[in-house]
Order: sequence, then C-alpha cells, then structure tokens
Amino acid sequence: MLRITYISSESFKLSPDDLLSILWKCNENNPRLGITGMLIYGNGTFIQSIEGEEEIVKNTILRISSDARHKDFKILSEEIAEQRLYDEFNMGFERLSEESFSKISSLKSLGLKQINSQFLIKNAQVVEDLLQRHRSTHWNPLIQEIEARDGVIAEIQAKLSKSMYQNEVLRLALESLTSHIEANTVDEFHLKRSRSILSSYGGQQCLSH
Repeated sequence: MLRITYISSESFKLSPDDLLSILWKCNENNPRLGITGMLIYGNGTFIQSIEGEEEIVKNTILRISSDARHKDFKILSEEIAEQRLYDEFNMGFERLSEESFSKISSLKSLGLKQINSQFLIKNAQVVEDLLQRHRSTHWNPLIQEIEARDGVIAEIQAKLSKSMYQNEVLRLALESLTSHIEANTVDEFHLKRSRSILSSYGGQQCLSH
C-alpha cells in the first residue's frame, strides 16, 4: 500500500459550492477505488494525504495534480505503508479556522493567514501536526503506550474528529444551498445533492478530486 501527502494552492477563490462539488465527486469515486485519507483546506491551501493500493494512488495523484482548481502542487512525502492511518474516513475533510490552531498545543502560535504552500514546505512538522489528530487511534504511537483510561479519552477524541468532519460537510451543503437560493439558481441537481449528503450523515464521508 502507498501513502502520498501533498500540498497545493487554489487557482481561484473556492466557494462552498466548489468544495461541495469535490466532495460529491469523491462520494462516487473513493469507495470504489479503496482510497482513504484526509484533506485539509484553509487560506486557499490544500493539504491532502491519500492511501491505498499503489497503482490506484499514483493514478489518483496524477489526476489531482492536473486539476485546474489548484496550482503549486508539491508532493511532501511518498511512503510504502503496511496499514492505513486514516481508516476512519474514505476521505476526511477539515476546513481550517483560527480556532483550529488553538486546539493543537504545538500550533497555538500560528494563525490561518500563515498557512500557505511556501510556509508549509519549510515547516513540514506543521503539516504533520495538522494531520496527526485525524489519524486512527491505534496508529498514534503515543496512544499505544498510555493507560486504558487515556485510551478511552483518545477514542472519544477520534469520534469527535469524525463528527467534526460530518458537521463540516453539512455546513458546506447548507452554505452552498443557501447561496443558490439567494441567486435563484436552485435546481433538481442541487436538491438531490443535498438530500444525498443528508442521507449519508451517519456514514463515512469522503473527499477527492
């Protein structure tokens, strides 16, 4: 199995509808391809880690790298893996805010405006810290050694991470639908997409290009 992590910058300001379109496409592709991982978006910057069968991951990364919605594509790491780090998600999603950094002790001094491709290339540990809290509990080397009571806390944190992702998807769906209502451009496609997201609320969501 192969895991690749990359960063990139949006080519234009992505709206909630644009992000939701990415999610919608993923909902069709990732389960079939057996891809899991995590995508983080903030300040016009993408951080994504993708894992799965080697050929599938390489083909997916090739397709993603040519997507016109982003630029400055750079692979940060490419590693052979025996186990998945993100098996909780077909593809998880986090939209960064200022509050995001206050929840990570090592990143409390950072702000959203500092997050860009140039900064992340020079500060790989920031990428690691942002991704770490979304990884499966049993693959966190610290959790493997702590007491059972702390393990329960870690499990709760993992569930909260998944819930946060699901809430973010619903928030995007609401923002997207609201913008179309205001523009009087709502059609059956937008309603169908929103219903599909609502029906999937309790399941694994996913993200890919």
